[in-house]
Amino acid sequence: MPIKVVQSVQSLNPTSTTISPENIQILQSKGYLTSRQALGIVEKSIDNDEIREIFENNKDSAEFLALAGQFITVLELERFKNAYNASARRYDIPFPSADEPQRKSPDAQSCFFELSEIKDFLEKNRLDLENPQGLGIRIYFGVHAYNDSKHPLFLTTILVPTKFNGMTRPSGKPVQEDNLNYVTIGGGPYNHGTLCPPDDTCP
Repeated sequence: MPIKVVQSVQSLNPTSTTISPENIQILQSKGYLTSRQALGIVEKSIDNDEIREIFENNKDSAEFLALAGQFITVLELERFKNAYNASARRYDIPFPSADEPQRKSPDAQSCFFELSEIKDFLEKNRLDLENPQGLGIRIYFGVHAYNDSKHPLFLTTILVPTKFNGMTRPSGKPVQEDNLNYVTIGGGPYNHGTLCPPDDTCP
């Protein structure tokens, strides 16, 4: 799912917390949530101020943020983007001759998906938003082939549906495995986002 961007922790409210039921249990077992708070998040009945207090008290814990979902500020979003854009480079095509230095150009800065594409991806891979427990999306990074006519050696992203396989890691986090059961009916990995550059979809 897309990263949720908020102006500050003060903007958080119960409807913006998308913690999975499995992770709510883990957060409770690790002492981040009381049983009352865990139930309140599940039922969306917990007070807004208490939600903000929970995130404020644990915002410096990487474990908490990993389990609860990473909320970032707009300023943090810009910092991540600027740091990436300053370092991301790809080899120019065509390649220079043997006696020329290898040239590099800016790589793709973003990959855009229309909401209708995301909806189609969810439906074809049986990712039910009404019953999301144990389901997820993994985003792989890849690179287009050097002879790709439109995106030679550009970074790209591939969406892959996942499902909980019933096992947990030593950290207590559930194991999500790639779910490729629906390839034969039009589902499976999705790699048709619009890259910018070279396309003009940059913000």
